[in-house]
Amino acid sequence: MNANNTPPVKRVGKDWALPPDISSSRGTEMLRMIRVECYSDRFVLIAEGGRGAPTVIPFADGDINAASLTLATAVRDRAAGWGAAMQGARWQPVLEVAVAPGADYRYQQLTRLLDGSGLMIQAKGAR
Repeated sequence: MNANNTPPVKRVGKDWALPPDISSSRGTEMLRMIRVECYSDRFVLIAEGGRGAPTVIPFADGDINAASLTLATAVRDRAAGWGAAMQGARWQPVLEVAVAPGADYRYQQLTRLLDGSGLMIQAKGAR
């Protein structure tokens, strides 16, 4: 379990990393950025609005698969707390990933591991 005592995400079905109320919603997507830093040995989830401590997710024994699921769970839990988007719209979480020098391979792994998750992923600065 995580800090919110919700079960971790599993790579099952479409949009597996989104909260049910977001994945089942239809309407105009309202993009909401979530800042992540990608290093060769860890992910760092930046606190929303830059307030609070970041969440460091190390690759225990080099296991990026488990770390990617931990990151996806933390993102799902954050998005679940956003509340309703405006009428006729739904939130769309976007991971804005700052890739550290030497971590390009880890970023590529992350994008593959989160394929089908429902999360949009972009390298910081890419548009």
